Amino acid sequence: METDNEKRRPPEGRMAHILSQRVKYLFGALIILYPLLVFSALVIFKLSIRYLSILVILLAIAYILINRRRYHGRHPMFIFITPAILFSIGLVCLIIDSDKNMHIDPKLVFKVYPALADLVYVTIMGTSLFIPPPLVSYFVTMFDKSLKDHLDPAYLERYCRKATIIWCVFFFIDAIIAMITVIWTSELVWGIYNGGVTYVLMGMIFIGEYVIIKIIEKKTLKKRMNDPETAAASQLKDSEEEEKGEHS
Repeated sequence: METDNEKRRPPEGRMAHILSQRVKYLFGALIILYPLLVFSALVIFKLSIRYLSILVILLAIAYILINRRRYHGRHPMFIFITPAILFSIGLVCLIIDSDKNMHIDPKLVFKVYPALADLVYVTIMGTSLFIPPPLVSYFVTMFDKSLKDHLDPAYLERYCRKATIIWCVFFFIDAIIAMITVIWTSELVWGIYNGGVTYVLMGMIFIGEYVIIKIIEKKTLKKRMNDPETAAASQLKDSEEEEKGEHS
């Protein structure tokens, strides 16, 4: 659904906005598929380390430029960290490939990205537990703003805190498994786990947490409606919001 700002844009501006959004999604998909792309480049297409390093650096720079307007708010580092890691990996691999005296396998450097990203996410999420609000609350309000209106703020913050702890544990364990796939498994196993299994697990956790909070929200609303005083206050609040919407 289009917002008021999007409707007020001229046709050329709306087309440019749509194109920009699609490019963002494209680069986001490339970031997500990084393990599979690296596996394909190194194993299937036999791409040289130098060219792959340059491509990774260009991908990181392009991602930063396309998403530069999003680097604001409470947790801009969460958006910035992925291209920063990719840029560093591409640069290090380019230096290793140029200096033959360095006895380091650049393939291992390329493959360490998922583990590094996991550890950074653990750090960022863990920090938000001590400097509230928890990071999960940011995603909750972004995906479903109605939760802030329907649930008690203190309860919602406690739930988001527990959910953040779960994500910290997941990313820590995932980082360990990702490093195991780097050191002791083949490129195929590394690509399948870090480019497939990890995201399936993340999706399951996200869906599980979202379903649970929506069930709690439904029970809370039902309980309020059964309470006459609460129901009357809720109806009064809804009518006031409707009046504000009509005047605006």
